[in-house]
Amino acid sequence: MGSFYNCFKSKNEILDWIFKLADDYFVNDVAGKIKEGNTQGRVIRFFEYYADYNKERGIDFVKQLYTVKNNLFATKGRPMQNVLQAIIEDGQSKGDISTDITPEETVRFLFIAVRGVVYDWCLHDGKYDLTEAVNNYVKRLVKIL
Repeated sequence: MGSFYNCFKSKNEILDWIFKLADDYFVNDVAGKIKEGNTQGRVIRFFEYYADYNKERGIDFVKQLYTVKNNLFATKGRPMQNVLQAIIEDGQSKGDISTDITPEETVRFLFIAVRGVVYDWCLHDGKYDLTEAVNNYVKRLVKIL
């Protein structure tokens, strides 16, 4: 255990590393898998990957991340968000989704909602299927975009 703490000087460094791993996964793996289809379907698939990623980490791990002390969720322009923003921009340029709000605002809107679902999953100790819950929620959300 001591060698683990030799790699990181603080809890914030650990969180930075965890978020970088997630960003890398979305940029290097997910982005290429969700290039096809309509915008709404691509957004739904993006968040299916997001839910699966959280599930694979496990409820105890995710509970440690989902705290108000972790302000990394509020960081704008993260690579993971940029993957979703590119989908939104593409959808707006094709007329698939509204241009009433900017792509950045749309990304924030969607992440606020989905993080709420993940937080609820944590509150319920992972007792329901996160991917199914996120999928149902996002399917409703994309109808208003």
